[in-house]
Amino acid sequence: MATGLELYEALKPTVGEEAAKMIAESMPLSDQIATKSDLEHFQLAMRADLHALEARISQRMVTFNITLFLGLAGMIVAIVLKR
Repeated sequence: MATGLELYEALKPTVGEEAAKMIAESMPLSDQIATKSDLEHFQLAMRADLHALEARISQRMVTFNITLFLGLAGMIVAIVLKR
């Protein structure tokens, strides 16, 4: 990974001294840059988290719907028995 000084020296002939200095100073240090491998691992982790979240949401939806159905069935039975 190139250092800030190496980047500055490489850019200076192309974009000029002032622009090269600005670009080199704005670039993060090499340990702060994510690699393609880092991004792939992050993507896999996010997909696993999303899958787990979807499973939890589905389980809660089923639980809610069962509870709702049982409550509705109880109300219908109560109405029918009152007659």
